[in-house]
Amino acid sequence: MTIRTTHTYKYQYSLLFGDAGYLWLLLHLFSISKNQYYLQLANVSAKKLIENYDTLEEIDFALGKSGFLLSLIKYYQFTNDNTLKIFIHNSIGEIYHYFLQRDTAKESILDYSFAHEYCGIAYALFAYSKVLEPSMFYNDLHTFHTELKKLLEKVTSNTENLGNLQLSWCKGISGIILYLCMYDCDGNKDIISKYQ
Repeated sequence: MTIRTTHTYKYQYSLLFGDAGYLWLLLHLFSISKNQYYLQLANVSAKKLIENYDTLEEIDFALGKSGFLLSLIKYYQFTNDNTLKIFIHNSIGEIYHYFLQRDTAKESILDYSFAHEYCGIAYALFAYSKVLEPSMFYNDLHTFHTELKKLLEKVTSNTENLGNLQLSWCKGISGIILYLCMYDCDGNKDIISKYQ
């Protein structure tokens, strides 16, 4: 089965511009239609992604390995394939290591953005622990979440700074709010409401 043919381009396997995003779409279409054709296409797409994992250079969510693995985690939920589970388990360590190396002394909210910084990476780790290993990363994600909330509270305490924040989900506050909603919307109501 051939999905489609394309020329090679820089982010062709990424979630934002490439095949990982295509896999996500196929899984969404299958989940709402139950049409097996979409799952067959997803099988081919996932196989291609796994074969090309090592070509990714970035770690981030939009262009790199974090978003890529999130698509495979979603795919795993439909297949429960043990080989895929092992692949994801073996691959998540690189992202986790990068996440642990973050400079917690950084004071810029932009260092925590979703698409290209730590919130997107944290979300991929959160999804992994939610789907594959419930206790994995819990303490580190909780610590990150606490750091993020403190930084946001510091930013919101100075109302003059609020107007200067970028809204982008790539390098701004929208992506951070998105992360807070996906991680624990009820537990973050107070801080989320400050940005509405």
